[in-house]
Amino acid sequence: MAPSARGNANDTWSRLLVVGLLVVLAGCSAETQPTPGSTDVHIPTPVTPTPSVSHEPPPADVTPYPSEAFVTIAEVDVTAEAATVSGMVTGVVEDGGECVFTLSPSGGGDSVTVEQEGIGNVSTVSCGTNKVPMSDLSRGQWEVVLAYRSATTSATSEPVEMDVP
Repeated sequence: MAPSARGNANDTWSRLLVVGLLVVLAGCSAETQPTPGSTDVHIPTPVTPTPSVSHEPPPADVTPYPSEAFVTIAEVDVTAEAATVSGMVTGVVEDGGECVFTLSPSGGGDSVTVEQEGIGNVSTVSCGTNKVPMSDLSRGQWEVVLAYRSATTSATSEPVEMDVP
């Protein structure tokens, strides 16, 4: 029996499909494949980066870690007759830095300063909780600023307002 025209078309499409798949699969392999029966195996050599070490000190005007000072408490306790100020410094963990709280009356006049040694904790420097007697403060608005200084770090907070009744 003679092959039909339809049978030849199916065979042609099948052959084209097989050839197309072989071309696509051959293009997927980027490495040379060993010939069958060959004992040669290509193992890529790992690349190990060479560390670079610099013995140059950092520039003097660069702080190793950006640090920020924050006043966390600035309030007056009338019954205790004292103002309480507290703060912290982020971006550094160390003991021995100097925390200086400056309380300044908004209308001008004499400022009051409180100094406290900074204490490093898990992720910041704590400047403690400090009491300022009400007798050192006049009535009105005051601004509280925390300045922190150490051998490696310097930071000053934004002013925080405190109302003294």
